[in-house]
Amino acid sequence: MNKQKSNRSPGKIFVLVIVGLVLVLSIFPRGKTIYELSLRKDELLQKQQEVEMQNKELSNKLQNIEEPEQIERIAREKLGMIKPGERYIIPSLEE
Repeated sequence: MNKQKSNRSPGKIFVLVIVGLVLVLSIFPRGKTIYELSLRKDELLQKQQEVEMQNKELSNKLQNIEEPEQIERIAREKLGMIKPGERYIIPSLEE
């Protein structure tokens, strides 16, 4: 009986194992980086949505403030302004 010699000598197996390890070790950090970047992307998308909502709220607030009635209300409440002929009454402090 003739035994066929195996094509896989210990040297070839060792080289294949080393090449496999090098590939795994070079791919692992990239996979980790991709995962971290994916998480960061999700965080940034959520932050973008929050900022867009704030922007919309502020835009609505600005539109309301630009209405003449709102300008008058703010002028009266914050600045104490009155119309010509009106009297400004200062409320007394109760003890």
